[in-house]
Amino acid sequence: MEARLEPKYYFETLDDRIKRLFKGKVWEALKRKEEFEYEPKVLGKVEHSKIRNSYIGKETVVRPYSVIEDSYIGENCVIGPHAYIRKGCIILDEVQIGRAEIKGSILMKGVKAHHHSYVGDSILGERVNVAAGFITANLRFDGREVKVEGHETGLRKFGAILGDDIKTGVNAITLPGTLVGPESWIYPLAVVRGFHPRGSKITSEGTSAHRLSLRT
Repeated sequence: MEARLEPKYYFETLDDRIKRLFKGKVWEALKRKEEFEYEPKVLGKVEHSKIRNSYIGKETVVRPYSVIEDSYIGENCVIGPHAYIRKGCIILDEVQIGRAEIKGSILMKGVKAHHHSYVGDSILGERVNVAAGFITANLRFDGREVKVEGHETGLRKFGAILGDDIKTGVNAITLPGTLVGPESWIYPLAVVRGFHPRGSKITSEGTSAHRLSLRT
């Protein structure tokens, strides 16, 4: 399998809780999320928020007016206020989320999404920083399956794979099926598609690093 399609290209380490989800191509983990098992339980602190069928880890604080549905939240996280964590999210430890909407996604340790943003059907590596207004578009206009360089993903909804230590600028957008290697920067207002290797600097006019386009 081509290296850029493998999980190890994007993530230096995988937490033991989710390691078994990452088999084969990197996006396959999104299809295996339902295999992730947890017992709904609130071990952290919830402040005037709605929690349904979810796990809230130790030392995690859910700020007021947030909604968390059918999701797993790890330890030492801060969620909200006004966060919307929709069904099927796996959010690991030390994640900070503000007024963001997160849906069907995996967020690894240390992700920060403090501001208004949308992360849908995506995987964010460790320490990814999500700026205000950042959006992962996860559905094609024609509603057809998202493909990556001719590879069938089996996913009608598939946002982006962002490797470890990526920083996004304000109002940037990734189109369905975008893959970005670790330690990359997505500059403000950039519209990103296809594959971008490790250390890319992606601007609104393209990328300054070598780019291999993956057609969808």
